[in-house]
Amino acid sequence: MDYSPEPGEATLQYFKRTRQFCCVILVAWNETEYHIGQSYAKAHGLFHEDEEAQILLEKNSFKKQIDFLKKKSVITEDEYDTFDKFRKYRNKLYHGEEWAFFILNKIEMDKIMDESVEAAQLAQDIGLRVPMAKRI
Repeated sequence: MDYSPEPGEATLQYFKRTRQFCCVILVAWNETEYHIGQSYAKAHGLFHEDEEAQILLEKNSFKKQIDFLKKKSVITEDEYDTFDKFRKYRNKLYHGEEWAFFILNKIEMDKIMDESVEAAQLAQDIGLRVPMAKRI
């Protein structure tokens, strides 16, 4: 196994290339949740690091955040579906409903890893395009 990313290779891409399934899911979820949280805070006129934003994020689940972003037309229906599908699979995997991920075949694992990376990249792209709203 290659133990370090190639020069210029992102960590998530490295984990995917080296087929580290659980690492891909964990890192992709972390990135997705972080960037959606940033977008959610910005849509409320807050910076992600603000104390008010942290309280808002803690009180609203990821699902509520993407519901709000969809309602406010910050994300499209297709983007919403991408995030919600990833959320559902990740929750099944890490909350005990999907215990047999290690018996997935290569094609299934690749599909799940691709969708995870797509969600993480999409969340980052959305975070960059969301303008700061006035405080509500």
